[in-house]
Amino acid sequence: MKLRAISSAPFRLPLRRPFVMATTVVQHRVGLLIQVVSEEGMTGIGEAAPHPAASKTALDEVRDTIGSIGQDLAQAGTAEVDAFLARIRCIEHQVVRAGFDMACYDRAARTQGRRLAELLGPVH
Repeated sequence: MKLRAISSAPFRLPLRRPFVMATTVVQHRVGLLIQVVSEEGMTGIGEAAPHPAASKTALDEVRDTIGSIGQDLAQAGTAEVDAFLARIRCIEHQVVRAGFDMACYDRAARTQGRRLAELLGPVH
């Protein structure tokens, strides 16, 4: 299976109650939703959300990294999912790797008409 497109969109979700950490109070969660699209048009969605205590530039770095990966894919036209994920595993940002893993697994589950939880393991 090949991927043909990647996109992302920012999100900002308010928390029901503030989350108090040693040096900060978190009142919302911010990140990027990552969407991957296969040649057949099947989509998968993942999330890349830096830790609230990460640097103030972390979200911009994640956005730039996702954008760079999307540009590389656009120039290549398509990429085999396994080769794509192998490349992603070399990226410094763990949240980017996790987001693309989630998106590719979500796409695989949708392609098979299964829930993602079923794809990842037995249902108890």
